[in-house]
Amino acid sequence: MKKIAFLIIILPTLTCSLILKGQTNFVPNASFEDLSNCPNAGSQIELANGWYSPNLGTPDLFNSCATPLIGPSVPQNSFSIYRKAKTGNGYAGVYTYYTPGFKSEDREYSAIKLKRILKNNKKYYFEFYTVTRYYIKSVGSSQCFSDAIGMAVSSFKIMETTPFKRLDLKPIAFNKGKILDDTTGWTKISNVYRGNEEQYIYIGSFEPNSTTLNTKESCEAGFFGHSYYFIDDVGVYEYDPLPDTLLLCKGQTKRVGGRFLDASYKWNTGATDSMITVSKAGRYIMTATMDGKYELSDTLYVINPEAVVATYVKDTVFCKGETFSLTLPNIGTYQWSNASKNNVFSTKSAGNYQLTLTTDCGVYKHEIDLKEEDCTCNIYIPNAFSPNGDNINDALNCYVKCAIDFKVLRFQVFDRWGNQVYFLTNTTAAAIAWDGTFRDELLEQGVYTCALEYEYVKKGKIIKENKISEFILMR
Repeated sequence: MKKIAFLIIILPTLTCSLILKGQTNFVPNASFEDLSNCPNAGSQIELANGWYSPNLGTPDLFNSCATPLIGPSVPQNSFSIYRKAKTGNGYAGVYTYYTPGFKSEDREYSAIKLKRILKNNKKYYFEFYTVTRYYIKSVGSSQCFSDAIGMAVSSFKIMETTPFKRLDLKPIAFNKGKILDDTTGWTKISNVYRGNEEQYIYIGSFEPNSTTLNTKESCEAGFFGHSYYFIDDVGVYEYDPLPDTLLLCKGQTKRVGGRFLDASYKWNTGATDSMITVSKAGRYIMTATMDGKYELSDTLYVINPEAVVATYVKDTVFCKGETFSLTLPNIGTYQWSNASKNNVFSTKSAGNYQLTLTTDCGVYKHEIDLKEEDCTCNIYIPNAFSPNGDNINDALNCYVKCAIDFKVLRFQVFDRWGNQVYFLTNTTAAAIAWDGTFRDELLEQGVYTCALEYEYVKKGKIIKENKISEFILMR
């Protein structure tokens, strides 16, 4: 019998806060500000600590420390008339498209290793900003715009040995279908992605020329047609604002949630603030919407000790020979009478077990009775029978020795051409007795197939299974 004993607990009404975890940008040197040296020419992305070219390309680094007008400076440089950084003093630049016949499928990328590996199936928000340069027209060249630029990920560091080779990666945050021709304002490119143990990001174009939109007239006007884009403020953020569980003592309230970048919010309670007050146990889901279209959700289970012992720890019947296992929320210290001291309890033996749960809310004691039952269920269908009237194996029967509730849902017999010659539904195993006839005609000797669909009750659950076997009808 279950018993709950509450030791002395004296708690005032409390209001506590659970603040959102830090919004850490997993991209180091995200704005290209941390330099090992000031750039004095193009093709020096490696001077931005952590960044590199993954395909022997020549991505560029720009910073205000460089010589204006004649070097890769900010805001004035030799690559554009005037370009301010999105933030800070620096940015990068890559070629994303070349006119067919010039360099064709050549591409440039800026790449970097993230601070952390992206957790499997965890949601992340990806973003970066880009703007095309204003190109000063010269002999044999013209202003060229295209649509394909994005950010891709990999679990290992890609280092292509073929210069400027296009990376065969599927971008996760990308611009596609709309030509980027704004030469004055930075465009944000973003998306939500579920991690899969990746740790490297790549920014550039992953599309071949055949699927890249471009301003054909200007891109193909000269022998040096190409599109070039600046990159700044690269971000990868994990959305994990809430712990899996939160202990809430009797009479207590807590503030949960917090802001995530510039998101809008909605809770399953209907609240639309970044934080809410919880005063009772239950499931709370916080959904953040980024850029008006990308949703990230996280779930919190608010638990009190009374709910734990009442909901999880119950008298149970389990199958003989199997292991009974119970996993409880990690909200305190567990001490079981079988010497187990964690939130996972398992045993192969029936009996009465005592639990002492110690939490910040107090100490709770509980008992659980475990009983065994025989769950074996053996089914036997003979592999031959002889309906010849000698009272020996004259019918095809199904023999069941089952210690638990068993029911035949469907029993069918098929000949070698797949024709159904015998059929029973919703019956017992004892009722199955086929005499080898079909429509009162004796069937010929040969191999037949039977299909048994049945259900049984195991540990209070209805389980459905199928058994198919062949047998010989002998004359």
